[in-house]
Amino acid sequence: MSVDIYSRDKKATFSDWKSVDSLSMGSGPLSTLLSDARDRLCADALAAGVRLVISEAWQGLEQVNRANLSSWLPIMHQPNGSASFWIGAVDARGDVVGTQAGVLLDCSTHSFGDKLSDLTFFYADPTEAAPGERCFCASNPAFETRGKVCYITAGWTHPRMRGMGLFHLIGRVVRILALAWWTPKWWVGMVAPETAPQWTEAKAGRRLLEARPTILYQHPSAGYDYPPLRLLRFCRAGVVLDMQALIRQS
Repeated sequence: MSVDIYSRDKKATFSDWKSVDSLSMGSGPLSTLLSDARDRLCADALAAGVRLVISEAWQGLEQVNRANLSSWLPIMHQPNGSASFWIGAVDARGDVVGTQAGVLLDCSTHSFGDKLSDLTFFYADPTEAAPGERCFCASNPAFETRGKVCYITAGWTHPRMRGMGLFHLIGRVVRILALAWWTPKWWVGMVAPETAPQWTEAKAGRRLLEARPTILYQHPSAGYDYPPLRLLRFCRAGVVLDMQALIRQS
């Protein structure tokens, strides 16, 4: 399937898209639950006027971000993970009107907080960092987050589609796919102050959201001052319970 999106200067076509509703949820003990939850979310997306697609091309996500900076913060440097994907909500015109991404991180020897602090979250070789690029982390849960981790990022909804529940619908799809393919122990993200009210448990499900910012990322050459960020974290048991609750509501 090919989907067209508009950038500020040209129209680009991405040919690696796959429909989320066609993806395998594996054959493990949770496969039926995850398939049912995925199908429910894809149906809800169609009812909202969008279809959900998946891509592994990070540059496509960066292009969508650049095309929508009037309503979206610049996304950070691509994380240094072993695998990644992003979900796009595509409307009837072929425009991407919502996104969220997942990146697989190995935090078995260095915690998520360690990786932020020494920039190995961003770079296999931290000497590749730009001049002045640094990250300060004072989050205890971040330093306690170890093992297989899915980093969630680039959550955005186009202004004309807000208020329809797409933001958290896409987020749940990212968590479902990561659980089916990677079986992480944790899902973590970094939340800007203006989006923190969107991450209530009633909206997002069982999660930890720190009460105050504990992470500061600085990248002077990016031309943008990133705000202080809060740590967001989901655990595997909580994600499973949320999917079970979703199915009971069907």
